[in-house]
Amino acid sequence: AESVNATAVLSDALNTLGCSLSPDDDWRVPLRQALDIAVAAGLHEQAGRAFANLHSISCERRRFADAERYYADGLRYTDEHDIGVYVNCLRGTQAFLLEQTGRWDEAVSIGGRLLATAASPINRIQTLVVLGQISARRGVGGVWEYLDEAATSADGSGEQQWIAAARLARTEAHWLAGDIAGARAEAELAGQAAAVTSAWDRGAAMAWLRRCGASPEP
Repeated sequence: AESVNATAVLSDALNTLGCSLSPDDDWRVPLRQALDIAVAAGLHEQAGRAFANLHSISCERRRFADAERYYADGLRYTDEHDIGVYVNCLRGTQAFLLEQTGRWDEAVSIGGRLLATAASPINRIQTLVVLGQISARRGVGGVWEYLDEAATSADGSGEQQWIAAARLARTEAHWLAGDIAGARAEAELAGQAAAVTSAWDRGAAMAWLRRCGASPEP
């Protein structure tokens, strides 16, 4: 792609490479290259994808300060160029960041705005998980409406990262409701999915299994 100046293909290839690298590799280098190439060439879709990937992987690695910058810059870019799908990607993942950093009111606000749009099932999952978690912690209604849809969409996608996220949220909701057996069943499903996702997911699944009386092998 580089040799024939196929910039759109090159940006997409670097995007894919960055998302495929292990946590021990510097995934930021190809993703930043993908972004810089796309912005310079006016490739709005590729730039939106790069912003979304930089934001989501930074969140996944708990590099929240980096993620906040990518969110602000990415939202300005995607709004300016009317790239709705990546606006929803950014907002869905930002809801996760806000929940993780204790800004629950902001998470509920941004999540509600996303669910009011015509977002795809995949783009809704992260928001549904966050809203279900916060509702369960606050003891308000709507918990299982959020988490049932999240689990159905995650299972239907076949994407293990979303299955793990949905099942971990359901584990917590069952636990908070005093249903230890239900929590353990969901934690087991989360653990199966987490085996091929991230160390954060595996650690969370193991912690919940131990709380529910299981003795998982590390």
